[in-house]
Amino acid sequence: ILIHEIGHVLGLAHTHDNGYLSSINDNTNIYSVMSYIGWGQVVNDWPDDGFYANDWLRVESPAINDIAAIQYLYGMRPDFNLGNTTYAFSGPIYTTIYDTGGKDTIDLSSYSIDSSLDLRGGSVSYIGTDELELEVPYGNASWQYDYVYSGFPLGIEENTVIENAITGSGNDTITCNTAINTITCGLGNDDVLLIGSGDIVFGGHGYDNFYINSFDFNLIDGGVGTDVTDGEGDGLYFHGLYTGSVIDLRAFTDNQITNIEDIYIDDGKASILKISALALRNLEGSYFRDMDGDGIEEFVCYIYADADLDEVQVNTEGWVLTAPVDTGDNVYAGYDYYLLSGTLLTPDIWFAINTGTTVTYLNESGGTVRISPDRSNDEMIIAENKNPVTNVDDNPVINDDNNNINIPINHDPFRFVCGCALCASQDTIKSKYDGNTSNYLDKTSDLLLVEQAYDYSILLPETIESDIQTAVNLSKSDLFGLLIDEEVSLEEEIIFSAIENIDNHGPGLAKSNEMESDSFISFDDYGLFNFYEDSIYDEIIIYTSELG
Repeated sequence: ILIHEIGHVLGLAHTHDNGYLSSINDNTNIYSVMSYIGWGQVVNDWPDDGFYANDWLRVESPAINDIAAIQYLYGMRPDFNLGNTTYAFSGPIYTTIYDTGGKDTIDLSSYSIDSSLDLRGGSVSYIGTDELELEVPYGNASWQYDYVYSGFPLGIEENTVIENAITGSGNDTITCNTAINTITCGLGNDDVLLIGSGDIVFGGHGYDNFYINSFDFNLIDGGVGTDVTDGEGDGLYFHGLYTGSVIDLRAFTDNQITNIEDIYIDDGKASILKISALALRNLEGSYFRDMDGDGIEEFVCYIYADADLDEVQVNTEGWVLTAPVDTGDNVYAGYDYYLLSGTLLTPDIWFAINTGTTVTYLNESGGTVRISPDRSNDEMIIAENKNPVTNVDDNPVINDDNNNINIPINHDPFRFVCGCALCASQDTIKSKYDGNTSNYLDKTSDLLLVEQAYDYSILLPETIESDIQTAVNLSKSDLFGLLIDEEVSLEEEIIFSAIENIDNHGPGLAKSNEMESDSFISFDDYGLFNFYEDSIYDEIIIYTSELG
């Protein structure tokens, strides 16, 4: 009240006087002590700071608009808080910082509540979210207000420059200003916005996110963090710069970015991200999983992209689209996984990208060659087999000479969860192998690729009456036409395979492809042919194609 009356002495009017010259948003103590609106009641007890629930909290200093009006009338005081000042707060606060020089710091480390701290001049920050039942205006009159839950207001005068910030253990949001900022985050999951020229950011513990405004920042350290799951960890966001952004992760030095697990370019704008094995290694992230079943954990970087807009360009180093071995906590649906192995970068290094995102090799001349599959048609993806099929006796089933597998494009190539009956089944498919031994292929095992195709008599199960079998003799050309509705030469990478010599596939095996009812789980239990996408069985081989 005293500050309000001093304002009158200095010539300031109420915000609701003189025909409501102030805007509705300005008609509050958050921006001026001359308003009748803006008191708040404390929600929780703060005994160490002398506040208890339902106590009234009033503005403690002239606010942003008050300082501007006094400076307009009388000029500014150039030496107010001129040195290096640390503004350390605790408990309920309601104030505005006015500072004319030095390297200054806002210290909120004593708080364990979620806070939003904006370092830009003229801004208002809020310590906590539901700590204050605050009067908020809905009109220009002194009586036109409602109550809303709010944090404790902290204003920064328009020309005040705060260089540094320290936050507490809540999940905080910090917005940088145009000065060179040093941001030190606490234990929570924090977001740091508008990181720019010369800024230094320490993430601390938790899953912290860092939003890049310009590429000439000095350091981003994601911090120790905690165990990450689902590829979630400290993230680097290249959002909203402009359509057609080219983000070259290779240009950052080893000491510029560290302790980062995730990269985000999924802002709805077409972007190009350039990476290399060294650039990913320099991130020094903490997301390590055994991706290939060899007992050794490898670093995995997750890249979140707009699959239909963005492109990832990688150095020509030997990256391969690869199916990891699913151990339950290392592979996630909706991603393509790329592996670089056999180099001095040990252990192996992986990156995961949203399925369908274009990935290309970047050569020395600046040209690109696509290495991601083209999903514009019903092609098949050839992926390196990291999950070989074995029979019940643990004897490996041999794939082709290159240990490749054939994965339909309309399946997720690593989790097989596209929604078709094969993917949806939780059962195990048993197929006829020989008189004594059965081979098993489960829903996460790899499909097999056989090197050559021949004329073959196949069996198409009836799609309506599941217990009726129909033997169909098709020529090679008819088979190809049925499966993919276009001519395919044997030189194509897509090979629909048959058996060259059926006598070599087990003693006593008849030269017939009839599917016996005891060769696999019943159709009713498996539900395979209740879908438009049918499957053709041939002993241990499964072919899938859209026949419906």
